[in-house]
Amino acid sequence: MAAGMGFMGFALSALFVIVASGLKRKEPHSSEEMELRQGMPSPMNLNDTELSVQMDLDEGKALQATLEKYAATLPEGATKDLLRSFRVCGACQNFQRFGEPNDGGYLMCMDHMYGVTAAYSMGVEHHDKWSGDVAATWHVPVYQMDCTVKEAAQVCPGCHFFRSCLSAPGGPKPAWTLAETLQHTGQGAAGDRTLFGKIDIEGSEWGALAAADVSVLRRFRQLVIEFHRLNEGFHHASYLKAMKKLEMAGLRVVHIHGNNNGPMYSAGEYQIPVVIEATFDSSAQPLAECLPDQKMRALDSPNNAVGTELPPAHLPNF
Repeated sequence: MAAGMGFMGFALSALFVIVASGLKRKEPHSSEEMELRQGMPSPMNLNDTELSVQMDLDEGKALQATLEKYAATLPEGATKDLLRSFRVCGACQNFQRFGEPNDGGYLMCMDHMYGVTAAYSMGVEHHDKWSGDVAATWHVPVYQMDCTVKEAAQVCPGCHFFRSCLSAPGGPKPAWTLAETLQHTGQGAAGDRTLFGKIDIEGSEWGALAAADVSVLRRFRQLVIEFHRLNEGFHHASYLKAMKKLEMAGLRVVHIHGNNNGPMYSAGEYQIPVVIEATFDSSAQPLAECLPDQKMRALDSPNNAVGTELPPAHLPNF
């Protein structure tokens, strides 16, 4: 960040020099330019000197507007790269909501789900309708995981509860890494793109994903993840590692939705919810250009039922 701001300071200094140069007293105008300016309409009947000063001031205002635009621009670095990684870059035609009507419900892309063999509900707490909906839709085993509760929040055919959390190596116990999770649930030999899942683990997602092997993440065809604490800029470099792992595994963002139990976070011209749900699909066709603005879907609903939806995320391409 310090290096980025240093570059920005240099750029601003250069622009100030341009402004100063533009506002210096110019050499006398040529006779042709004098005639041209005399012919310009002037409601205030400015004489030539006043007109020249006015034009210089107009140029100065234009340059000042450019300065202000550059001053508000987020410099290159981890924060900008992280926020841009949440842009929708993959196409999905058919979404379906799984889970609760409000908090605990997530949009999944139904375009490319044929042939999946198992699902993971990581972070079930006291509500897990997502597992029941998945089991009823695909009739595959669903592995429910949470170390903060003693039993499953949703009992459903084919659902299996494990009192363990998803974590990075060395995390609080009882907890497993993503690779260990697959091993302990009998999916250690699962093929690429045969699994899918939901991750809502209150901030531990960053470390768990950053530590995961890309080869393990490639076994997932689709992941719905709730990301937390995006306002903590001092963590953005480590958060970016998690997003890069998902990108390297070929998982593209096809949908985002802000959790209105938290506020918005702004950085320069970027705006994003502090807590955001993102649907990643490995089979989604890439868009010609990633979307700079969040697109609300009819199936989206506020997490806090008595509150209004957050403003849409704005993640420009520059």
